[in-house]
Amino acid sequence: MVIGARPTATNLVVHSHWKATACAGPFIDSIWSQVLASAQQSYDYFTGPPGADDKTGVPVVNPSNPPVALKKTSVIAQEVLDGKWGNGDDRKKRLVAAGYDYNVVQTEVNRRLGAGAPAAHKKTVDEVAREVIRGLWGNGAIRRQRLEGAGYNYEAVQRRVNQLV
Repeated sequence: MVIGARPTATNLVVHSHWKATACAGPFIDSIWSQVLASAQQSYDYFTGPPGADDKTGVPVVNPSNPPVALKKTSVIAQEVLDGKWGNGDDRKKRLVAAGYDYNVVQTEVNRRLGAGAPAAHKKTVDEVAREVIRGLWGNGAIRRQRLEGAGYNYEAVQRRVNQLV
């Protein structure tokens, strides 16, 4: 993270984004949007309004914007399916404003609805596994999210990758 900058998806990263490792594993990837949102809310809470106490250098706590615990992606996805977050751009704006990663939530919604790539455009498990080995699908939870978002069975692809390496 860049010291003094509000956390973003580009400046707040886990070490597996810098070096190939499985540390923290799929768990941290599964909650990454919540970690980022919490870091952003905490940053906002402690930086306070512009013009913090410049004499001491101590950030002014902003009690009007306290950190809020976010719900799990699965809970928010169900709320989306229940119609509690609106539709289209309105839904996206509301989710982002509440601190959620819209793409992660929408991927879960799509997964629950059985959405994915059209069957006619799907590659074989072997083809996708070879692409995974070449690094075209990312690593860890990002790989899972991309594969499932494209309509592929993550477990089947990973099993084939394991056979090939």
